[in-house]
Amino acid sequence: MFDQIIVLSSVTAAAGASAERIDMTDTNLVAAKISELKHVVSARSLIALPDGGVSGRCQVTGLPLVPKGLVTALAISEVAGKKALGLSSVQAAGLGLPAGSATASYTAVLLVSVAAADVTSGSPSASPIFLSSMTAADALVASTAQYYGTSGTPPNIFAARGSNAASPFVSVPKPETTWAVLVVDYNDTTRVVSLAVNQPDTFATATKTAAHLPGAGGYFEIGAHVNATASLRASKVGDLYLFEGSPLSNLLARTQISDLVAALKAEYSIV
Repeated sequence: MFDQIIVLSSVTAAAGASAERIDMTDTNLVAAKISELKHVVSARSLIALPDGGVSGRCQVTGLPLVPKGLVTALAISEVAGKKALGLSSVQAAGLGLPAGSATASYTAVLLVSVAAADVTSGSPSASPIFLSSMTAADALVASTAQYYGTSGTPPNIFAARGSNAASPFVSVPKPETTWAVLVVDYNDTTRVVSLAVNQPDTFATATKTAAHLPGAGGYFEIGAHVNATASLRASKVGDLYLFEGSPLSNLLARTQISDLVAALKAEYSIV
């Protein structure tokens, strides 16, 4: 006898009041077809805790996510009708993915919303980090995805540093959309970091000299809890899809990533 899985669109399974829920959306079904998919974090599946902070699980592995730093500062809000993970104030806090989630090569597809306060910040160093790579000992390895406001050089850009927190970095101008889809790819074999925003076809690239070395137990983190002024700040993250390896180097996976970006743009009303 063969088992069968039936997916019922727009149906959420019942669960206990304190249960952590994992919802499958149409976008998640698109992502699930990509064999390199390793982790998914969605703000809509996180639970706001009564005394501040959040709890939740990776939607691929079911493993718990790990709040870091001043954990009570983590907060769920809404941006243009979509659930968003952010901070209640500018604090050293972030949400860690499971140990071992940081791989040498990776692709991250994430939905971000930049707050007006971060656009106009007077300090180029006060720039929200949407995704970072950490060692098991909580040391920052790489600024995976970041934003620099009008005081940055160049100004008003999304940036990705690939293997570490040093230059060179790759940058793309921030579009005038409330939500943006960032596609960040780092190939540790070629040392090339690639970044695209709101489209999956044309990437800005830079070549690094250093390898990405998160080490055993290294993990990715939404935000960067080791830096009080440059974690998420006032900006937000909606969904995060993490892929092991560099899927952009594979024609089939590249097409599937394109399908995922299209699905996310439709879900978040990005034109």
